[in-house]
Amino acid sequence: GRMGASVVSRSVQPFPIDANRDAMLREVEAFRALHPILWRDLPNQHVAILDGKLVDHDADPVALLQRIRRDYPGRTVLRRKVGPALDRVLRFRSPRFSPRP
Repeated sequence: GRMGASVVSRSVQPFPIDANRDAMLREVEAFRALHPILWRDLPNQHVAILDGKLVDHDADPVALLQRIRRDYPGRTVLRRKVGPALDRVLRFRSPRFSPRP
């Protein structure tokens, strides 16, 4: 089955690149979905996203990274700074989604 294959590749190569890329793309999508809430609640904080959920945040990116390495060893955790730019970019690129008054 699939589980067996992934265990074999993991023992040969600690971080299978494809699995990491897929996981990271998932977390990026989650970050985009969570962004409006993150920007409201944690503006300019550094956040950590794992399995589609906010798992940690800190004003200090180094402190955040150290905790992630300790708490989630070997996991693919997305770290991003929560800024206003994402919202603007999405609005700018999707004018057809803005409802007319």
